[in-house]
Amino acid sequence: MAATQSFFSETYDTRFPTWCYEACPCDTQSITFSAHLKIQINNGKWKTKLLQIKNEFILTNTKQNDLKWICYLNASLKIIKNPREQTSTLELSQGQNLVAIRGDIENLIKIIKRYTVQEEFRMKFQLVKKFGQGAFAEVYSAKKKQTDDYFAVKMFEKSFINSHLDKQSLLKEIKVLRTIYHESTVSLLELYETQCYIYVVMELLKGGNLSSYLDKYAPLSEKQTAQIIYKLLVSLNHINSFGIFHRDLKPDNIVFREKGNFDSLCVTDYGLADFYNQEAKYLFHRCGSVGFVAPEILHDCAYDLKVDLYSVGIIMYCALSGTIPFEGNTHQKVQQNYKGEVKTSNLNLSPKGLQFINSILQPYPSKRIDLQDALIHPWFLEQNLSNLKVFKLKNKKASITNQNVMLTPPIGKSSPFSTPRSPQSPITNPSQQSSFLTKIAGKKLSNFQLEDDSTPRESQRCNTQCNFLKKIAIRKSIFNHLEPLKRQKQTE
Repeated sequence: MAATQSFFSETYDTRFPTWCYEACPCDTQSITFSAHLKIQINNGKWKTKLLQIKNEFILTNTKQNDLKWICYLNASLKIIKNPREQTSTLELSQGQNLVAIRGDIENLIKIIKRYTVQEEFRMKFQLVKKFGQGAFAEVYSAKKKQTDDYFAVKMFEKSFINSHLDKQSLLKEIKVLRTIYHESTVSLLELYETQCYIYVVMELLKGGNLSSYLDKYAPLSEKQTAQIIYKLLVSLNHINSFGIFHRDLKPDNIVFREKGNFDSLCVTDYGLADFYNQEAKYLFHRCGSVGFVAPEILHDCAYDLKVDLYSVGIIMYCALSGTIPFEGNTHQKVQQNYKGEVKTSNLNLSPKGLQFINSILQPYPSKRIDLQDALIHPWFLEQNLSNLKVFKLKNKKASITNQNVMLTPPIGKSSPFSTPRSPQSPITNPSQQSSFLTKIAGKKLSNFQLEDDSTPRESQRCNTQCNFLKKIAIRKSIFNHLEPLKRQKQTE
């Protein structure tokens, strides 16, 4: 790796390893590590300082008690052990520049390795079993040789990530995962890069996903549904607190650490997540899974963090009814999702529960409940969630369904949902899903055209356009490891 440029080199702070004296970009009020350690910069003099760590920043104070910092994001990390002195030295390098830290660094390493890139993956891990295949990645369970602990590893072949869009998509997802580190989200633990591969080491979630649970046990009781939805909202509140929206919430992306324990719920798959901005400029604008995506996303409008709340509402509907709310063939379901209107009168819900789901499934964002009000909704108090821990689900087989098709921007469409804007590159959701997510999918379309009210002439025009668009291959996420478009990548 030393002889070639790192995949992550464009993300380096060009001032590294120089101390910066302006205001630090991170929140310095909540420091994650603090200790007196020796530090050396570019083989200079070793100095003992009170070093503090916050995310990708090393902080310390000057003699005048002013704060100074170094950003080490995606620096190459090496740990050099000195058996004679029974100490270790941590080295952070970017090109020829080097920061070395010596002392009691065991706890420091646990934090820093989440924001750095290591090289010797095969020396530390043994790949055990392949359980996923994607456009650019293979997914394995892996055993750490030193501890025998098991992890999930996504192995990306760098030669497949050769477009700017591919690279930015992977970098964005890694950035999101580092930002939202929390018990209710899947954790990125380490990152490795070799000559040919990038290895993303994540925690291995063993409890199965919500999709599988619903496939076996839906419809769930109102109390069970309330616990899932509340825990999901708590997770979403953490994600949104960083100004991030997920944009692909669905049962397949909700996984449990412990089987049967709804309190161990984690949100996964951040391939479509992004940081909200008022200019509505994102790597991908129109994206998500049809049947779960908020209607304002399909309208090519500027949208905000409320898009995830609509998806939570659809998940709640699925848990209570055993099906998604949109009926008909795939194209008809797309049109219904585009309008966003959901009938909830058929659900077995208390009045407060019915009021809650109607407020969260409002097709117009301005009328949709916001997340803070949702978290304190009387429905959750009525369900006495504080006494709920682990549900023993009844073995009741039911059919739960979803669809997963590509999204292509409509031509010349405006929307009452938000401020119209120019469409950006669309993104697909071409993965194979579990049985829960495929039972009503029917044929998987390569693309489709959204229409408000189709006439025969418009349908003919749509079919013509779709035939043309079949030549275009656009993937959903390079972290989506369930059979995306590896063979079609040459046409991008």
